[in-house]
Amino acid sequence: MSVLLRAPVLTDKEERRLAKLRTKLFDKESKDWKTLIRDESPAEVYSDETGFSIYVGNAEHASDLLTLEIKGVTFVLNMAAGEPLCNMTEEVYGPAYRCLRVSAGDMPGYNLSQHFDDTWTFLEEARRRRAKVLVHCVAGVSRSATVVIAYLMQLRGWSLETAGTHVSQKRPKVYPNLGFMKQLELHQTKLSGTIGKL
Repeated sequence: MSVLLRAPVLTDKEERRLAKLRTKLFDKESKDWKTLIRDESPAEVYSDETGFSIYVGNAEHASDLLTLEIKGVTFVLNMAAGEPLCNMTEEVYGPAYRCLRVSAGDMPGYNLSQHFDDTWTFLEEARRRRAKVLVHCVAGVSRSATVVIAYLMQLRGWSLETAGTHVSQKRPKVYPNLGFMKQLELHQTKLSGTIGKL
């Protein structure tokens, strides 16, 4: 799958349209970041009959080894590597864990889609192994949610609306930034072309 070299620039009109779509999919009554960051447990946003499941959470969840063990998580996808609170590595987790660390910014101008192929490969490895995965960033709101939505769009053939609504119902805190919303729309367009060619 081809990757954008840089994030798409949003016009004012696109920003308004994407803001409406985001509000529709990820209705937020509160944007208090302290409330968004603080939650007790990562949310299971997807599972299948084989035992594979995806949790979306924050940096605090990623460092809570007891919770990860209780939930059976053995794969950790860190979308905010290098940021404060997001420095967990395989050395810290131990040999029972498989980790992918991605240093991704949470700004509308950041090209998160450049990581969709690598995160797809990592999540597919977890699915083949019937593993449980924690996908996290600092707050578990934008970067991690966007990557999971992109993955589910490709895995299940879901539209952005279907995947976004599904993830939001499981973890109401998700709220991708407008640049990531645009990249998810472009991902949907690419997937539609790929699916149509099969």
